[in-house]
Amino acid sequence: MPNFREKSQVFILDKSNQSEPNSLKQEQWELEILKVENQGKELEWSNYENKEIASGYWLIIVANVKNLTNQTMAINTANFRIIGKNKNIYEHYQNLAIAENYGVYRKGQAILNSIIKPYERSKYYLVYDLPSDVEAEYIEFIPKLNEKGTLFKVNS
Repeated sequence: MPNFREKSQVFILDKSNQSEPNSLKQEQWELEILKVENQGKELEWSNYENKEIASGYWLIIVANVKNLTNQTMAINTANFRIIGKNKNIYEHYQNLAIAENYGVYRKGQAILNSIIKPYERSKYYLVYDLPSDVEAEYIEFIPKLNEKGTLFKVNS
């Protein structure tokens, strides 16, 4: 496994320190991490009070993603992942129906193969079920799969 610290640019997420960026622009995308939420063990994901219980705890990443090109582009759950302080990598929650509905329930867009028109911005709620003993250290945004990503440090 490549050393992600050597291959990736790191940004610190800290709203109290405005000198540190929480957004970036790349060739095709502008990404802004708005919030990192620890939702605890129970996640309400619909207007009908449907709930899902985490095996550990729910970590929600709230992000705006803007297409900077003149072409329609796709974004997917595979473009984002969490790297824990234990250095393990955690993918987006696998029950995509719940993860998709949660994003819409929170007034965001569904992320699975989401299409973003040229120069438009969409808000996403990314859902992760992390083990109870794992603390997230980084959010990784991988604009082109199988290439290096950009890391956003999660402040505890």
